[in-house]
Amino acid sequence: MSTHTQKYACSAMLSKIWFKLTNKKPPFENCCVVHDTQYRDSTTPITRKEADEQLLKCMNEYNSNASIFNKVVYSLIRSFGWLFFKERKESTNENK
Repeated sequence: MSTHTQKYACSAMLSKIWFKLTNKKPPFENCCVVHDTQYRDSTTPITRKEADEQLLKCMNEYNSNASIFNKVVYSLIRSFGWLFFKERKESTNENK
């Protein structure tokens, strides 16, 4: 498993779920690391939707045999990702 231990859903939760289900490292783990960095780094000039769409595209490239899983992940991140992206915005406002 990755040493990326942020509290973000993609790498912290989805990678662990995949590993528990398959006993293999997730093929999309690097996609999660990039996505989580985009959510966390307030200097990244990207919207939440753009970050989420890039994640789906990346997951489809690395994990094309699990398109239903990828779509479920994308739906969950679109539904609940604002909780983490909001945190990014709040920390940015605190630094002003």
